[in-house]
Amino acid sequence: MSSNAAAQLALDLPSPVFEGSEKRIEVDFCTAECSPSVGLRAVSRDCLDELMKVAHCCIISSRSNETFDAYVLSESSLFVYPSKWILKTCGTTRLLESVPRLLAEAAALSMRPVRVKFSRATFLFPEQQVGLRL
Repeated sequence: MSSNAAAQLALDLPSPVFEGSEKRIEVDFCTAECSPSVGLRAVSRDCLDELMKVAHCCIISSRSNETFDAYVLSESSLFVYPSKWILKTCGTTRLLESVPRLLAEAAALSMRPVRVKFSRATFLFPEQQVGLRL
């Protein structure tokens, strides 16, 4: 194929796009006397995997220290503290769809939300954002 033909083919075919604008949700929780001392960090890896599946991303790797657990996601990062959840994603993820399940898991740990903050940048490709209507 000539370079002119390859260039024309590149123009004719749709280009894949990547939405780099970050979406972020932070949820702060309060604990009860019967909550585990590690709080949200008691949520199992299987459950975290399910939560990320709902958000349309997946956990690639993780690291932990005495303060929090950090997860590298296919579409950004997740940070889990005893009483705080921070999910940062980009692309066409649906992080808000994971919130009801997160709240149910927290309730099972006798934890309740006290602050929820959602933020996002202006999208480069808003038509690609499924289910996000803010």
